[in-house]
Amino acid sequence: MARVSGLDHQTMLDLAPPEFVAVAAALGARYLNVICADPDTARFTDRLAELVQMARPYRVRPVIEFMAWRPLRTLAGAVAMATGSGGAGLLLDTLHIQRCGATTEEIAAVDPALLGYLQLCDAPANAQTGDAVTEARTMRLLPGAGELPLRDVLGVLPEDLPRGRRGAVRLA
Repeated sequence: MARVSGLDHQTMLDLAPPEFVAVAAALGARYLNVICADPDTARFTDRLAELVQMARPYRVRPVIEFMAWRPLRTLAGAVAMATGSGGAGLLLDTLHIQRCGATTEEIAAVDPALLGYLQLCDAPANAQTGDAVTEARTMRLLPGAGELPLRDVLGVLPEDLPRGRRGAVRLA
């Protein structure tokens, strides 16, 4: 997986020029993780559509990720953006699902064709810090070591949805 963090509407495609997409494909990437930082989500959707078109010949799919501290902070917003892009998918992250308040009913209602993959981690049910960025980047737990409703989320997703574990690992 390659990660493209859209800093704003002017830089997203500069961060993922065709050469970047070609290299990602050559390395076996199937997805580009795209993060919206533009407060104008309609404009960002248009830019995402350009990235979808750029990546399509390489068989690499941009997937949009929603987060509590970004302009795209709901599952419904992510679904609308992916649908409006003409081919992007969704990256679901169990921490962001919890912190953004997405329900298993909402997840189950998503068209499976929109689902790219799942980032699986655990955490306390409620944030232990007021800093969502720090929590997401350094305080994740391995699956089963926290209180997130992982079985409930997994139970409503297609069994063949690609999954990756995400967690902080501290070395002594």
